[in-house]
Amino acid sequence: MSGHGRRSVPLGRVQVSTMSHKDDLIAAGGFNGELVCHRLRGEGELLYAERITNSDNGITSSPPSLPLVQS
Repeated sequence: MSGHGRRSVPLGRVQVSTMSHKDDLIAAGGFNGELVCHRLRGEGELLYAERITNSDNGITSSPPSLPLVQS
């Protein structure tokens, strides 16, 4: 996500505010603007984990629609 004005730092522990799933994909939004996408089958691949806002109070209240996530 570089080039979009966002910080790319390790997330550590994420306090989840909302979750969404479809088939073998799960997305979780955090209280501090984090978005984590994870594949549940097989090795349980982590697909994406970053803060998607520069705001320290940027709660992620609605993960993206999972049918748009490409495998």
